[in-house]
Amino acid sequence: GPDAVGAFAADGEGGGGGDDEGAGGEGGNKYATYLGDVPLHPSLVAAARSAGRTLETLLDCVPVERERAWAGRCRAARERLTSSFGELDAAYAAALGTAASRDEEATKDWEAEAVAEALKREVEEVGAKIGARQAERLSELRRCYVEAAGIASAAAQRSEGAVDVGSEEAEARSAASNKQQRERNSAVSKLEALAEESSSTVFQMTKDDVVLSGLSQRIADLKTVATRRMCARLAEISASQSAIGRANASARVLRQALVRLDADVSHLEHVVELPSSYRDFLAEVRRRRAHSATVRSIASDAQGRLGNSRAKEAGRREQFLRGAGRHLMPAFFDVLVPSLASAPPSLDLRIPDVPEADGLPDLGGGAPGDEGRGGRDDGLETTEAEIQTERQIPPSDKISHSSFEVGDVGLFMPTGLRSGTGSGGGGGGKRAYLAFHTGCPHRYLHPDCVRGNPDFVLGRILMAEEHVAGAPHTEANPYGLVTGTRFWLLTVEAL
Repeated sequence: GPDAVGAFAADGEGGGGGDDEGAGGEGGNKYATYLGDVPLHPSLVAAARSAGRTLETLLDCVPVERERAWAGRCRAARERLTSSFGELDAAYAAALGTAASRDEEATKDWEAEAVAEALKREVEEVGAKIGARQAERLSELRRCYVEAAGIASAAAQRSEGAVDVGSEEAEARSAASNKQQRERNSAVSKLEALAEESSSTVFQMTKDDVVLSGLSQRIADLKTVATRRMCARLAEISASQSAIGRANASARVLRQALVRLDADVSHLEHVVELPSSYRDFLAEVRRRRAHSATVRSIASDAQGRLGNSRAKEAGRREQFLRGAGRHLMPAFFDVLVPSLASAPPSLDLRIPDVPEADGLPDLGGGAPGDEGRGGRDDGLETTEAEIQTERQIPPSDKISHSSFEVGDVGLFMPTGLRSGTGSGGGGGGKRAYLAFHTGCPHRYLHPDCVRGNPDFVLGRILMAEEHVAGAPHTEANPYGLVTGTRFWLLTVEAL
């Protein structure tokens, strides 16, 4: 990415156009100079001139001005993205806060929770004690009330008894009055003692009420503080969520912009990879030319072997006809074997003209600008080695069953089909023969290699033509295969 952008962006920033002196970018100038120092092969230069173009170096193949403008846009986009990424990082940092601030908030929360737990325990302990004391004091007040009620009731009864006695003599009235006075004084003394005891109990209960009121006030204050803290925290959370939402939206936009920038920069990477790709291009052209030469050489060798085989066969037939054949009756030639006196068939392996081979320039074994590959190309040497191997290794006479390459010997057995019908033997085509194989199906003997109806055909493979089965019962599917199945027609030299 950065290398690709820097390759030509610097050249375009100074506004110098195609002039390296005014381009204002040392890195881009050096790269353009490097491309200008890589010459094209003379054959390529000549091909360009024949097409009306002047291409002498790799730099001439590059649309420099367009690449510079493109690289300038990519550099500006990259700088904007870099700035936006900084802003996005700052937004996330502001939304999430620092570790120290989060630790501080957590510490405050723990302290507040500890204060609440301590107050809760204090309220439970003090409440339990005050509750027990208040229950005892309530029992005391009830006792005092009962005693006071009893004293008052007794005094009332004595007052009623004194009224009844008022009809007796004066002496008895005086004695009764004194007795009642003493009883009243005793009752008053008891009531005063009970009142004093009740007052003390009520005072203690009032003191406990004050303690409970203080605890209630502390609970209310703690609740107020916690509520305020919770509201502030919820406000912070809401603000953080809004900030995170905005940051995520910005991140999605930046991600899409980054994808577009990657696509633009990948185009500039073609320029960076141009020197190495040019070396591979030279090697590929030479390899293809070598391949074409290999095909022609193999076909020429096969044609030569076919000619030699036909010559031998013609001599053997002539020897038979001049020997035992001259004693045979005409019926053998006219009825039984009509082709007995015919010459052996002539097979012509014609290699079709390949326009690609004519369009490949002759780059030789090495070229200017290809010094880094050590002169000759490995693919070219490998192809030439294959040619020598084909010519030097004698063909094997063993019957092949797991592969069917040119030069292998195959055994072909008749099937229930006739070529061209794709069905049973009711058609008018020649009998179809399938190669005896192990894991290599659909290798059929070419109909041109079938003479009569032999029980089998043994032959050396001269050519293998690959086909794809078309619609059933058509010429594109002569053997009734499933549409789309690959099959091969093998041209052989009978052994």
